[in-house]
Amino acid sequence: MSNSIPRLLRVPKIQMIFLLGLIYLSTLTKYPITQTLPILILALTFSSLSDLLFTYIRRRTFFIPYAAIVTALIITLIIDPKAAWYQIATISTFAMVIKNFLRISQRHIFNPAASGLFIGGIIFNQYVSWWGVSFQTIRSFSPLNLLLFLILLFPLFVSAIRLRRYVNILSFLIFFPLLTQLINLNLSLPNLINSFLEPGILFFALVMLPEPMTTPVNPKRQMLFGFGVAILVTLLSLPLLNNFLLENRLLTDPLVLALLMTNLLFFRFR
Repeated sequence: MSNSIPRLLRVPKIQMIFLLGLIYLSTLTKYPITQTLPILILALTFSSLSDLLFTYIRRRTFFIPYAAIVTALIITLIIDPKAAWYQIATISTFAMVIKNFLRISQRHIFNPAASGLFIGGIIFNQYVSWWGVSFQTIRSFSPLNLLLFLILLFPLFVSAIRLRRYVNILSFLIFFPLLTQLINLNLSLPNLINSFLEPGILFFALVMLPEPMTTPVNPKRQMLFGFGVAILVTLLSLPLLNNFLLENRLLTDPLVLALLMTNLLFFRFR
């Protein structure tokens, strides 16, 4: 028992759970717990129970659903906080449906959290709000803001170092601000820095983008993956295409849709 706990703490999924938990706790500096805790409980309950059920159906085995807990924490932090309980339940459950059943040769295709949120957007016209990761900014400097921003960066340890997805992350964080500023014809160093330090973009890049089961291992392919997501987000944000997708309820969020599209494009090139 004494040796098993340190071993567990070295598991990347458990480390990510801990770090996402810290980000959730940081939201209590801005939002009342009575508003945020129900979202967390619903997401954890339906993600974990559905993952246990679906995995038992597939493999006749029980396990601790660490991946489902990570997915639930992501959903909690970026779903519309005004979502009804049944919407949170449906989104969390569909994330696990995609994780367990939408596979080819037992390989995952799509990021589970992004999948659930995308389906939720289609069914409920529900949009990603990034509520739990949008206020950790250092544009208005204070000791508290600096602490919150550093907490937002903690997942970098797992994604970049433990899972070795640093090329993936850097590629997106370099190309996305550059492409966005070029397409808007307002390229400048301050604009690039502001885009690079945008809290929602950082959370996406450090937590969702490098999900290990749906992204390449090879560094060259990681670079292409990050670039692919960046260029797709830029294209999906163009007014004509953006309005068309919104009118047809196909755009939960450009980042989410771009990630899912790139997951599919790179499925055979990991």
